[in-house]
Amino acid sequence: MRDKAETYTYAKDITFYMIGLSATNEVLPNQWKIKTLEQIRRDLSHTKRTIDILKIDIEGSECTTLPQMVHSRTLRFVKQMQIELHGRGISDNLKVLRMLYEDGFRIFMRDRNLNCKYSRKRLSRERTFCTEISMYRANS
Repeated sequence: MRDKAETYTYAKDITFYMIGLSATNEVLPNQWKIKTLEQIRRDLSHTKRTIDILKIDIEGSECTTLPQMVHSRTLRFVKQMQIELHGRGISDNLKVLRMLYEDGFRIFMRDRNLNCKYSRKRLSRERTFCTEISMYRANS
């Protein structure tokens, strides 16, 4: 997306917008626009639409953004969600997963993201830093 326009049509019914998903609505110092899911739905006139699949990869901001989405009840319109959780704090990730569970989501798949690697001198091999979690809404 870095070399694309503000709105980029990839294919029929697939459009990318230069908007980041966040817990707040603001323009960052680097001029990136970030918005809540609730605001994005309003801006796109999708407030009456159900989201069949929501894919979230927000580079570590999931521990602030997902709780905001639960508290604002925006996720009640989401049937299925795929989230990339970054390994910045296992207790924070577990709190988010518990919150999503209490909101009615159930995990049906978990997989390590092998493209998200890190290594340290004391480790004998590379480790993955990210986990892909797929969930569905059990209480529709």
